[in-house]
Amino acid sequence: MSMRTYTIKQAAEVLQINAETARDLARQGKLQGAKIGRNWRFTEHDLEQFLERQRPTRHPEPAL
Repeated sequence: MSMRTYTIKQAAEVLQINAETARDLARQGKLQGAKIGRNWRFTEHDLEQFLERQRPTRHPEPAL
């Protein structure tokens, strides 16, 4: 099984954010990833989960 991984720069490009912002999010634990040595690595699943968590929660309209 092969798993696509992304560097901090590649992850930032996918998320359309600045690489430093992606690094800060990873340090804060808001963007899941693995730090291998001094480098962050992210899976496609990590990025998808981050994007899902950014979606606003929709509340159902109250019945009249």
